[in-house]
Amino acid sequence: MSDQLALEPILADEVTVSARLAICNRCPSLTAEHTCARCGCFIQFRASLPYKRCPDPDGDRWQQV
Repeated sequence: MSDQLALEPILADEVTVSARLAICNRCPSLTAEHTCARCGCFIQFRASLPYKRCPDPDGDRWQQV
């Protein structure tokens, strides 16, 4: 994953990533402790990209971050 993130021109800051991951870790759509069941992404990767949003169909859980 770090190799893939190295290809991204802009990454979210550590505070944002940590806040997003905390939200993901409480989400019922989290599977295998690292994958979002909604989109299939590794949460660490998705949370690191500032332009990404939470894929929950009931609303972006990351809105407040």
